[in-house]
Amino acid sequence: MTTEHLTPTDRLYNLGMELATRRPSSDPSTSVEIKDDNAKGAVHIVVKVSHSDPDTAKDQADAIYNALRGKYPRENGTQS
Repeated sequence: MTTEHLTPTDRLYNLGMELATRRPSSDPSTSVEIKDDNAKGAVHIVVKVSHSDPDTAKDQADAIYNALRGKYPRENGTQS
């Protein structure tokens, strides 16, 4: 089927199918948030990792969290 013979409905359908089956082009994102604003003055750590493989995302998040918890231990001195 050539493009010049498609009806507007066919073109819209083809465009919709192309968009629906397209993989996202953006790279996975990572965000880290460190706050020390809770009532006790303790550091609050939030790590968010996006990856197509959940196990890889978990491993990366664990590594980042553990590194930060080592740098900012809990008020009682523990790291967990």
